[in-house]
Amino acid sequence: MHLHVLYLANMVLFGLIILFLFLIGVRNPKAKPFGKEIVTVLKPFLAIGIVLHHLHAQSVVLFEFERWGPLIVGIFFFISGYGLSYAYKWRPNHMDHFVANKVVAKLIIPTVLAFCVNFVMNEDIDNYSFITHLTNPNGPSFFPNDWFMYSLIYCYLIFLVATKTSNRYLHISTLVCGILLLVIISSLNGFSRNWWATPCAFFIGALYFLNEDEFIRIVDGKHRFWESSVIYIFIFLCLIILSALFKSNVTTVIAYSLLPLLLVNCMIRIDLTEISRNCIIQFLSRISFDIYLIHGIIISFLVSQFNMSGGILIISTLSLTLICAYMFYKMRVCVQRSFYTLSNINE
Repeated sequence: MHLHVLYLANMVLFGLIILFLFLIGVRNPKAKPFGKEIVTVLKPFLAIGIVLHHLHAQSVVLFEFERWGPLIVGIFFFISGYGLSYAYKWRPNHMDHFVANKVVAKLIIPTVLAFCVNFVMNEDIDNYSFITHLTNPNGPSFFPNDWFMYSLIYCYLIFLVATKTSNRYLHISTLVCGILLLVIISSLNGFSRNWWATPCAFFIGALYFLNEDEFIRIVDGKHRFWESSVIYIFIFLCLIILSALFKSNVTTVIAYSLLPLLLVNCMIRIDLTEISRNCIIQFLSRISFDIYLIHGIIISFLVSQFNMSGGILIISTLSLTLICAYMFYKMRVCVQRSFYTLSNINE
């Protein structure tokens, strides 16, 4: 009963947010591409939302964030899939040195740095066991929330394989089948829901970009916007209710993979140009990736070293995460630039 009430509460809150965005968007009859300014505005809210999700048990005010994590991470996957597809089409040299430039520099280096920070702050060096972390029954885990990085690295490599063919349908099939393979294997191995609930949003983002003109045509104009929004909401409500009632992995994957489309449907009709230029939004957007990487480490440190809980943990986590995320950002940028220099490749 508690679980069903929690699902309902989450849907009410999510519905209110979508309604708010819908009312703003309906004033603008024209839809536009899912541009950089939208991503710039979204990223700070998504990053802070993930922090609150992992603090949901510390206050009744945050209880509704318990099941928001997969939705937020799904949007991050969507943005990654969309962004890579956009760059692949419009930046001719984007795939040059892709593994070194994108996978190693942008993903593996930050992951290794986060591992080192967590190792110093939270691990018992004398009793540390690499094998224990690697064989974690919920999936390999070396620092809090690192599963996302491993999944994202995998998605990037699948995207690279998909670009090796000029055939559109083979490209799409490689993306879909490759990422579905990760979902199926992680689910069958009993990994935690994080591993299999959201990665499919990556190829949804890529498919959205490949068919963006058609998506825009569907929602362009107030009448079509009303129709498409009602249809989206009805489909997603059915999927989430089915997932809650029957606890089906299939409906859970479909729901969290497609939910980003409902947000996108509203966001592409809102002019965020001025908001995206706000210095605070730009700063938080710049360090949003670092907020994700570092916040779990901060929570573990505050709980284990100072036995914090409740409101004091929430305030301390938010404050320290912003400070440490900025420091981590400066550190990883420095290491990344050194890597580019040593590798003799362009950033």
